[in-house]
Amino acid sequence: MRANLGADPFTVRWWDWLTSAVTGDLGDSSSLRQPVAQVITERIGWSTLLCAVAFTLAVLGGTVLGVLAARRRGGLFYRAITFVCYTLEAAPPFWIGLLAVWLFALKLDALPAGGLTDTASEVATAGQVTHHLILSAAVLAVSQLPWFVLYVGQGVGDAMDEDPVRGARARGLSERTVLFSATRCARDCCRCSSSSVRASPS
Repeated sequence: MRANLGADPFTVRWWDWLTSAVTGDLGDSSSLRQPVAQVITERIGWSTLLCAVAFTLAVLGGTVLGVLAARRRGGLFYRAITFVCYTLEAAPPFWIGLLAVWLFALKLDALPAGGLTDTASEVATAGQVTHHLILSAAVLAVSQLPWFVLYVGQGVGDAMDEDPVRGARARGLSERTVLFSATRCARDCCRCSSSSVRASPS
């Protein structure tokens, strides 16, 4: 009775859980009434899919916005992107999630608030998974987007002043080619910085 109610001392309960976890028994979920190992196994694949989609969106969106912002450093678009990024960086991720659920799921009724499939569905189809994935992946991507935009914008902005980029402009190359050269230069600088940090003595 004491064990079921969790009334045993914390040290006893912790030691029992630790010794069981070594054998693969992580205990039971008090909310789902299922073994924890089973809960993790059933959901780890979907969680991986969510993280992969959100990370891809954050990388692509951050690269595009960062490069476009660095194109006119100090301009209106640069200041607007910087302001939005710092605002999102200061906002707690759970607050962004609640706001997104309120707007898109409750107010506009455009996207589901959660889950994997529709309530009446017994089979997870690709269309349902995609529809339910949009809001969660977008919120997770937005929460990770600001630092990536600022990082790319800073790197490309600094690279715009490098000799290879100035040479490209002096030769009359298109703005797209100049931005591509600046992006490559910023990438090479980041690689050199990372190598220097790894090679530096502790």
